[in-house]
This record gives sequence, structure tokens and C-alpha cells, in this order.
Amino acid sequence: MSHMRNESEQNYKRGYEWGLMLEAKKRNPNIKLYGLPWAFPGWVSMGKGQNPYAYPNVTADYIVNWVAGAKRVHNLTIDFIGIWNERAYNTTYIKTLRKMLDMRGFERTRIVAADGGWEIAADILADSKLAAAVDIIGAHYPGSKTTPQALATNKTLWASEDYSTFNDPVGGGCWARLINQNYVDGNMTSTIAWNLLAAYYNGLPFYRTVL
Repeated sequence: MSHMRNESEQNYKRGYEWGLMLEAKKRNPNIKLYGLPWAFPGWVSMGKGQNPYAYPNVTADYIVNWVAGAKRVHNLTIDFIGIWNERAYNTTYIKTLRKMLDMRGFERTRIVAADGGWEIAADILADSKLAAAVDIIGAHYPGSKTTPQALATNKTLWASEDYSTFNDPVGGGCWARLINQNYVDGNMTSTIAWNLLAAYYNGLPFYRTVL
């Protein structure tokens, strides 16, 4: 649910995610909040097809508005922000996002990139400004393995999406094993489960693949 369906409209009450974050904070005030776009509204491309990176300042402003709205409307601090779930990343956009977060007072919001594989590590090693912008390298379903380039960045490494086992006693054991293997074998200090809650009907993909 977009907080900005067009460039002049902002709504920070739309969507169930606000309620989930507020209830999570009630139960554990120290819990960390991490935002990751799965899609962008078409207007951020400004007529350049469906490319959210065509105008990095526009897309970065869209994301920073969400971070700011979370704080202003709900008093929620977004601790981490991602780039685009399991899609291509753009190094210019990442650096623009870091600059805009800092300019608007969100220096403590850390960037996780790029929620796919470990490929961004090579770009981080080759670009000092990108290295300064990215705080954490996050990979999805890394199989408990990192790469030499990811390790060479000296960045914090995460399995920023993992899990995919049944929520039963066997699945619980698999989850415990995965957390340990990601840390011991892959130097990943966080393993984030997808997904927390679900109501998939039996027979659909990912049935009972939840905590």
C-alpha cells in the first residue's frame, strides 16, 4: 500500500503495516524496524517506463518521505531501509538515498543492500562512496554461504530473507539449524524469517511457511 499514490498525495494511515509495527513496539520497545520496497508507483519514473531509478532524487524522496512519515505520524523510527526486493539495484540511487536520508535528519537509518545475492559486494569494493553509503550487505536465501568479495568489504552481512520450512516441530529445528549455520559458516549476524504471518490455503505455494 503506497503512502504516495501520486507526487502530491501523502497518507501514513493506509495499510496494515503501521498497525503491525505499533503492536510490535508495544510488546518490545527495542525491536528494530526494517523497510524494504517490493514495488514502486509508476509516477516515480516520470514517464520513463517502469524504471524507478530513472530519476534517483524522485525515488529517494519517495522513500525518505515514508521514513519521515513513520516518525511524524506514528513516532516509529525506521532503523533500516532496503533498496528493492530481489530486483536490480542502482548504485547512483543508493548513494542518492544515503545523501537524502542524511540531509533530512535520518543519519541513523542504515541502508541494507541489495536484498538479492552478494553481487553488490564487487561494486562496494570498487566504489568508496558506495561503500560509505551501504551499512549492511543483505542476501536472500544464501544457503549459509557468503563470498570472498562480500567478506572483503568488512561490512555486516545478513541473510535478510530466509526460512522456507513448515511451522511445525521439524521446521522449528530446521530454523534453529539455519540460524546457526548462517552465523558459523557464513558470518551472517542476522537471519530474517519470511514470513512472519500468513493465511495461505492448503495447496498454495508457501503453505505454512511462516513463523
